[in-house]
Amino acid sequence: MGTRKSKIGALVQKGLDSSIERARQKGHERLTIMLIPHGQEKIFSLQLNYQMIFFLAGILLLAVALAFYGFYRKSQKEANAEKLRNLYGLNFRSAMALKEISDEMRDANESVYSNLREVISLMGVPDEEIAELPDADDSASRAERELDQEAIQKSKLGPGRNYLPPVYSLRGLSFMFGDQMRALATVDRLIGRGVGVYASMPVGRPFTPAEMRALRDTSGFGWRLNPVTQWGLEEHLGQDTAGADGTQVRSTGQGVVHSAGYDFGYGNRIVVKHSNGFFSMYAHLQRILVNPGEPIKRGQTIGLMGRTGRVTGSHLHYEIWLGDQARVDPLPYLCAFDWTSESCKSF
Repeated sequence: MGTRKSKIGALVQKGLDSSIERARQKGHERLTIMLIPHGQEKIFSLQLNYQMIFFLAGILLLAVALAFYGFYRKSQKEANAEKLRNLYGLNFRSAMALKEISDEMRDANESVYSNLREVISLMGVPDEEIAELPDADDSASRAERELDQEAIQKSKLGPGRNYLPPVYSLRGLSFMFGDQMRALATVDRLIGRGVGVYASMPVGRPFTPAEMRALRDTSGFGWRLNPVTQWGLEEHLGQDTAGADGTQVRSTGQGVVHSAGYDFGYGNRIVVKHSNGFFSMYAHLQRILVNPGEPIKRGQTIGLMGRTGRVTGSHLHYEIWLGDQARVDPLPYLCAFDWTSESCKSF
């Protein structure tokens, strides 16, 4: 058995050797290429063996493959360059839009700062408290200083830095809004104080807008003909509004009932004491619904319209006092929220 395998192996080896020898001999065979130019007797001949032919064919195929690969890579780069150009245009337009929006937001933000300062100044807030509010320019400057450091670190971006200014502008706004939170908190506290003052002032009508449509002003503040005797002049220290008996009369501001009862001439009347020296008076009431010392809110019903005291018909006589003696024209206070009555339109 072993002898048989040895013979087979020897035969295979001999066959391989024979094939290799034939290929080697074939490679050494020469191929003659003859070039015969027209009109000339000289003949050019080129002799190549098969190994050289195979080598040159391989070089040619490699050159063709590299040419196709180079063409493919070029087309890919051109396509990518076109995409980048399109993206650059899109990003540039977006960057300009961001810049425009951020500029508008900055202007609006500065306007808010200015308006906030004006509002709290009109409310009588001391200058030293207004000075506590952060300034818009200071916030922007601080943001720019910090962002300049980032710009230096990103200097290697080259042309890509063209997109940074609008981004920095938006980030600068974020700094300003962050500072403004503190400003708004301060203003909230100050306005809260001011709203407290406003809430206790006698402002607006002692009636709802719906009720006012059925009412009419009959006599204002100042000198007038005596309505009872129709003879001689008298000084009228309030605003008369006529309407049906039983119409609800409401407080025009937060306060405490200073007095409530019958007073000859005024009939049933209520005096409400407000903060900061203001008083409001409601006279000729059919009925009083509050008691002295009782705290009341703006809009709370305190009595019903009537014709008690020295009157010619059902109406409310309304006065505003500065202190408990000085009477002032109530019309500017009444018209603070009334834009529809004829009296306030004329005023």
